[in-house]
Amino acid sequence: MYKTILVSARVHRVENDYGATGLATVHDYFCEPETLSKEIERACNQLGDSGYEVISIMPISRAVEHLYPNCGAGSSITGAAVVTGKKIQSDLNAPPRLV
Repeated sequence: MYKTILVSARVHRVENDYGATGLATVHDYFCEPETLSKEIERACNQLGDSGYEVISIMPISRAVEHLYPNCGAGSSITGAAVVTGKKIQSDLNAPPRLV
């Protein structure tokens, strides 16, 4: 049995004025990596507490286009992740473990 959890952090737009360099005002997109990492940690701990082993953490990125005068440029930003866990199957024939 598998379980997936989608986690995300807020992606916000920051305006930068590049007028001093001859470029117009553009928008940069930013995601706080500390927030996303804490959400991933929370999801992993939640899966572990529920008897699942984390088998995959897949980042979700999206393309962001920056429009500069006479030039197009782009980048990508990771603002979310999918955390997948697999249910830990206990071996009924195994001897009990001492805790």
